[in-house]
Order: sequence, then C-alpha cells, then structure tokens
Amino acid sequence: MSLTEEFILPLSGLRRPSDFFRAMQHAGERHLAAAGYPMDAMLACGRSLMLSHAGVRFLQPDAAPDSVRTRMLGARGAHAERAFWFYRGSELVAVATNRCFCIDLATRKVVRPNWPMPGAAASAPLRLRRLTMPEPRAACGVRAIDDGCIDYNGHVNNAWYCDFALDALGGGVPREIQLQFMHEILPHTSVALFRTGRNYVCGTQDAPGEPDRICFIASCEW
Repeated sequence: MSLTEEFILPLSGLRRPSDFFRAMQHAGERHLAAAGYPMDAMLACGRSLMLSHAGVRFLQPDAAPDSVRTRMLGARGAHAERAFWFYRGSELVAVATNRCFCIDLATRKVVRPNWPMPGAAASAPLRLRRLTMPEPRAACGVRAIDDGCIDYNGHVNNAWYCDFALDALGGGVPREIQLQFMHEILPHTSVALFRTGRNYVCGTQDAPGEPDRICFIASCEW
C-alpha cells in the first residue's frame, strides 16, 4: 500500500471533538504501518512526527462515525499533509486535515522522514489557515500538565489542545475547530489559557527572554 492510497479504519466510541484528533493520529499511524513504515521503527531510529496544524469540520455534530478514511495528500515544503473523511455507514459526518513534519527526537530539529515524501499536496477537504490570536484576551485560568497528557514525543498530545480550548470556551461542539501548534508544552509545567470572544483561544508559557510565549492557538466556528 502507498501513502497516497486511501486507508480505511473502523471506529467506535467517538463522542467529544478531541476524540476525532485522537482518531486522526491513530489512523495516520496505522496507515504508515500498512505502507511499511511503522511508528515503532521510526521511534527506534530516534525520529518521530509532530503536527504543526490540524483541523476538523463537523458536518453532523451529533453523529458518531463508525469509520475513517485517510490518505496522504502530498508535501508542502518539509511538511506532509493528510486528509481524513469520517463516516457513519455511507454518510459523511466530518472532514479533517492535518500537517506534520519529521523530527530528530534528540535535537528536536526537522529531518527528512524515512518514507518517501509524496509530490505537491492535492486539495484538502479542510483548508488549514495560519492563525493569529486577536486582542483583547480574557484570562481563562491555568492548566497544570500531568503525565496523562504526554505522548511518546515527550510533550502534550495534540488532542489535549482541543480539550484545553473548548474548556476555555465553555464546552460545546463547534462547526469547525482548527489548531496551530507553535511550541511544545512539556510535562510538569503549566499553561495559561486566554480567550477572545467565543472564537479564539491561546495557551502561553514563559520562556527565556520571551514571557507569555504563545504555544498554541485554537480557532472555532460555531
């Protein structure tokens, strides 16, 4: 199987928006394994994948999908873009896109993946936007990062950012949520959350010479 072929994975139990982000990660990893590039082998070589952007549009917010179809769309520079279509039976209930890059886990530098990068990215089912955090920002509390949020890359798993954002906005299922990841959030730290209206959330941490550095931005359409 090639990475640009469609890969289908059964699903169950997806209820919260963050479950879709977890399903995207799982389906992408299963597709890589089916194409001969298992994550375990990548990790053993000291490499892994990180996301720079991800987004989901919920076409039927109350419908729990029972399968997801995914394929690699192609490369945008050093980033690879992947598409997802979530179905309940034959009915399309959500679409999603994410953008990832390969890193060396020791240096945290971008490196070439151990699988062939597809050609230029085809049209995505959800176009990912470059996000900026508008003013004014209202403080929404501080979230302590415990071990349950951490994945095999040693930082907060991308699905938790969805939970952080929707908690800061008071819950609910938006028509669309997009996440942009700028800096890793590491274990046993904390992240300050801010919102602008009902549409934007960011998380910040103090960094050397850069107080209140934005680690992620979330954008929601309702």
